[in-house]
Amino acid sequence: KKMIPFILNRGQRKLLARYERQRIAGKPIRVILVKARQWGGSTLTQIYMLWLQLHHYENWHSVIISQLQSQSVNIRNMLSKVISNLPKYHSPASLKTFEQQQLIKHIPERGCRILVNSAENPDATRSFDFSMVHMSEVALWADTQTKSGDDIAQSVYATVPDDQPGTFVVMESTAKGIGNFFHRQWLAAQDNAANNIDGLYPIFVAWYEIEIYKRKLPCPANEFVKTLGDYEKWQWSEGATLEGIYWYRMYKKKNNYTDFQMKSEFPTTAEEAFQTKSGRYFSDELI
Repeated sequence: KKMIPFILNRGQRKLLARYERQRIAGKPIRVILVKARQWGGSTLTQIYMLWLQLHHYENWHSVIISQLQSQSVNIRNMLSKVISNLPKYHSPASLKTFEQQQLIKHIPERGCRILVNSAENPDATRSFDFSMVHMSEVALWADTQTKSGDDIAQSVYATVPDDQPGTFVVMESTAKGIGNFFHRQWLAAQDNAANNIDGLYPIFVAWYEIEIYKRKLPCPANEFVKTLGDYEKWQWSEGATLEGIYWYRMYKKKNNYTDFQMKSEFPTTAEEAFQTKSGRYFSDELI
């Protein structure tokens, strides 16, 4: 619970690299992010958006949309902490309520507004001119008789200029099964990236890319390698370190987790994250 300097971890650097690659190229920033546990993806996204507002663009309005309004407010609260603890070399900035509307804050020094909203009330954003949109936990957005996740996301997406450099759209969520709106967007983004088509760019941060998930080996590396099972060898081929694999093995044993539980909580690939959330009757191993 301590206030600490914002120093990027490996997962955050991976995500930031994509944001900056698009920004520096003079392109709109568009990303779809599949999250694995909590490593600070939403935190980085919010602070990056704030950095754009404080240092690059004036009158650059943003919106945060989550399944529930309280979740959106909680995400925006990060900005209050950041602004109140900015180092002295930053230009003065403040976050204030805009014209007595509790859902809208603004940075008066930059003319930037920050709106929070929920997926249950998407029409509330239609009259605004947004340059940046952060859609959080999109896989949890519930369909209703009149609106689907597709409708909600598209209505929000339409508020952002399609080809203006510096505009920012991020759609992020934990995986919640296959065949839903978020999964379809992920597959489309993968296809676009493979064919060099601009649009949402797919980013996934695996458990082994998070620094805290590793443990000192109990024996020399050449001896430990001899104990690896087929799945652990596959994790190694994907990029996991031996120290990470040993942590994975011991965490599973300590908590008496099944293979399904570990793959669900600590997926190695985005495909694994989506598949283990689908509630299959037959396990991948049996198939």
